[in-house]
Amino acid sequence: MHHRKRLYQQGQLNILLQESTRAKTAYHLVETFLSMMCERTGEQLDAWLEAVQVSQLEAFVPFVTSIQHDKEAVLAGLTLPWNTGPLEGHINRLKLIKRSMYGRAKFDLLRLRVLSHPETKTITRTQNNERLRPAA
Repeated sequence: MHHRKRLYQQGQLNILLQESTRAKTAYHLVETFLSMMCERTGEQLDAWLEAVQVSQLEAFVPFVTSIQHDKEAVLAGLTLPWNTGPLEGHINRLKLIKRSMYGRAKFDLLRLRVLSHPETKTITRTQNNERLRPAA
């Protein structure tokens, strides 16, 4: 059934691209940019930006403006093999842990969960509070 839906969507896309030259141009520009990202062919960026200007598609203006503001970084991202994907993954993991514990635990338990110690899974909030309580 999923395959049938995909074929239907592809058919609808083909009809749209045949009926509208603006849609066809926009689709081509998006495909070209995705290709630059996947194949790391950033040397084509200037030609792509020029093609966007020639197309006069208003929907691309904010995107092109943001690229031009930080063109060196965009060019590096489209040409260099390094990326911040692993770092972004760790940041996302930390934010999820922090949100899940918001208002429920103290810093020590948060620290334990972030560092992923085996005992983290067995320490509950009550156990953590008892452990932090001063001896009588």
